[in-house]
Amino acid sequence: MKKTILICMVLLMLVTVASAETFTQSSSANFTKTCTNSSGSICNGGSTCELTLKSPRTGSIILQNVSMTNSGDGNFNYTLSSANLATLGNHDWDMFCCEGTNCGEGHGTFLVTKTGVELSQEKAIIYMGMLALLVLMFLATLTAIPFIPSGNLKDEEFFIGINNLKYFRPVAYAFAWGLSLAILFVSSNISFLYLETELMGSLLFAFFTMQMWMTLPATIIWFLLILRNIFVDREMKQMIDRGVNIPSTP
Repeated sequence: MKKTILICMVLLMLVTVASAETFTQSSSANFTKTCTNSSGSICNGGSTCELTLKSPRTGSIILQNVSMTNSGDGNFNYTLSSANLATLGNHDWDMFCCEGTNCGEGHGTFLVTKTGVELSQEKAIIYMGMLALLVLMFLATLTAIPFIPSGNLKDEEFFIGINNLKYFRPVAYAFAWGLSLAILFVSSNISFLYLETELMGSLLFAFFTMQMWMTLPATIIWFLLILRNIFVDREMKQMIDRGVNIPSTP
């Protein structure tokens, strides 16, 4: 007589939703699966299930043949600790269940992310769209800067007036600097949240940190240069108004 094979629901229904099961990194979570027999009935209260869990990429064993709790309604549960969910990525799991002498097994995966949310195609489009918008604004700013006057009005030999539009050039540079910070920050956070390794996120965040440290002294220098130019232009305007010819430099 053939043995009755127990079938974990993962072989029937969860095979399509296992990829959607996502846990938050380094947090405890209940791993629950339903066991049914070949006739479609739930496994009885005397059934047992053991769980084996493997780490992403390396395939090393995180849990091996640990007993799951039978709730009596066909559901088996195991509480995953923060150490069990410390690694980002897709974790392979195996369940081996027995109802008396009749045994069967089920297999599947679940995903561990920083937020406990899986990156869908729709979310990826939104995030990449926001990042592309920042990059587009950054490139547009760099393209516009050369068209902003960099000096005062002059003829072939002498300065003839003060061009206030030139003060928009350092403002545009500061705006581009801020956009580059935003691009690095957004990119590093997307990498941290949704990539299986933290290498790229750590690299981008390191660039962001270095640029942030440079921002404070750069802001002070930027502000002092603007004040200096304002003072020089004020003196130059007074001289031009008095009829003094100020030679223009090449």
